[in-house]
Amino acid sequence: MDNFIKYLTVSDVEENWGLYVRTLGFSSIKAHRPYPPAEGHPQSHMFTWSKGRRLNGYYLVFISKGGGVFETELTTSEKVSEGTGFFLFPDIWHRYKPDKDTGWDEYWVGFDGYYARKLMESGFFSPKNCVLNIGLNQRVQVIFHKMIDAVKKGDEGYHQFLSSLVLQLLSLTYYATAFGNKTGAENGSYISKAKFIMQESSEIKLNLQQLAESLMVSYAKFRKDFTKVVGISPNQYLLRLRIRKAGELLQSTSLSMSEIATQAGFESVYYFSRYFKKSMGTPPSLYRKKLAATANSSGNQ
Repeated sequence: MDNFIKYLTVSDVEENWGLYVRTLGFSSIKAHRPYPPAEGHPQSHMFTWSKGRRLNGYYLVFISKGGGVFETELTTSEKVSEGTGFFLFPDIWHRYKPDKDTGWDEYWVGFDGYYARKLMESGFFSPKNCVLNIGLNQRVQVIFHKMIDAVKKGDEGYHQFLSSLVLQLLSLTYYATAFGNKTGAENGSYISKAKFIMQESSEIKLNLQQLAESLMVSYAKFRKDFTKVVGISPNQYLLRLRIRKAGELLQSTSLSMSEIATQAGFESVYYFSRYFKKSMGTPPSLYRKKLAATANSSGNQ
């Protein structure tokens, strides 16, 4: 996934709604890179490790890859790793950074509002216990992707849509913390991690053999377990992710077919067109025209 940083303007409508998003994003911090990156953030959000910072509002940061360290004025220094989330609370000093040898991938959302404060001050989450083991939860991942897509599209009412997704995110975070990350099925844990990695990698060429090796299983076992748990093979699952990504790009961008094929992770336009038509029943160019016609028809009513 490409880096994405957005700070939103909050109007009286969002204030009155009671829960609104201030900022949202994703960053992939490579090993030995400075942190936080200097570009994309306002001065109010920049900090150094020696000084730390304080912020207004609430923030949830989710680490999907790599690891690092986090601490606040109310907590000791804690190691964070993939699948870890941590909250930032208003006016509480904090600092965090990725390990220099690994870097990390981070999602974040900053939110506030009178309803948000009521919820966050009701005992479900505590500034004395900020670091939470969420796990590589694909539902959490999907919510972050939905929020980012909504901001990119900028459809009317997307601020309220974001607030509903923040509530879902907080619910999943609370559930994972209170009741643990249970899949309810044998092999479910590592297959869940595999699905998470595949979702993150759907826009690039992913070697499933290497993925199995990184999960410390043979490809034969990985394919068997994945098919048993998910119901389709890893290749089919990855193809579905790429078709879905291509469909989103056809709807929300004016990119060429070649550019969409590349961004969705297909080897060529030929394979993109072939698999898209097989899956969706129509060539991608015609699919885009139908979407445009439907949008124009709705707009004229």
